[in-house]
Amino acid sequence: MEATLAGFFSGTILDPGKQTPQCTFIARRAWLDEQLGFDWERLPKDPCERFHAWRNSIDPATITLVYSSYYFNNPSTMFGHTLLRLDKRGRTEEQRLLDYSITYGAIVPEDANGLFWVINGVFGGYIGSFSIIPYYVKVREYTDFEDRDLWEYRLALTQPEIDRLMRHAWEMGSTYFDYFFFRENCAFHLLDLIEAARPELHLHEHFPLYTLPTSTIEEMLRQPGLAQHLLD
Repeated sequence: MEATLAGFFSGTILDPGKQTPQCTFIARRAWLDEQLGFDWERLPKDPCERFHAWRNSIDPATITLVYSSYYFNNPSTMFGHTLLRLDKRGRTEEQRLLDYSITYGAIVPEDANGLFWVINGVFGGYIGSFSIIPYYVKVREYTDFEDRDLWEYRLALTQPEIDRLMRHAWEMGSTYFDYFFFRENCAFHLLDLIEAARPELHLHEHFPLYTLPTSTIEEMLRQPGLAQHLLD
């Protein structure tokens, strides 16, 4: 925390996004401001124009958790896959293909064979990262190319909680993690985003050994009023 606060005063430009610490770690800045009450006359506030332009272009009014069923020809989808759709304000349900989605996955070489993927996936041999892409790209991949089923669950997050999720997603976009197939996978890191939005949920406490996408959905459905299944 001391290094973060010192960075906020420094104005140093950080890689890879070429931003100041205030904008690179905008979720931390907002949280620390809530806890400490910054004196913005003593700490010049960076307007973080790139973040606000990105946030306003997506402009989510609601967040939808999407589960994709497994695909036999890809071992990484043995237990399915989860992502978050950012439901833009003012769009109808029929226009949701135009929204953006947040997904997390391993960066796997195109020539990796099944056995090589399993070994590296289980023991953290791959790097995992977040990406934000149009939802229709994922729908085309899952339904048109791989014939997978999709289930959607609307999350009952307030606007301040959605704002916290977006700030956390911005921070996560500039970093990466070691990817572990059974533990620190897509479902694990999406729980991080949801907990960042509503910290009192403590969702990770229910998955001490492994994190399966279906199990995380079941746990969120058990949380009073958190998730609602959207029927076609």
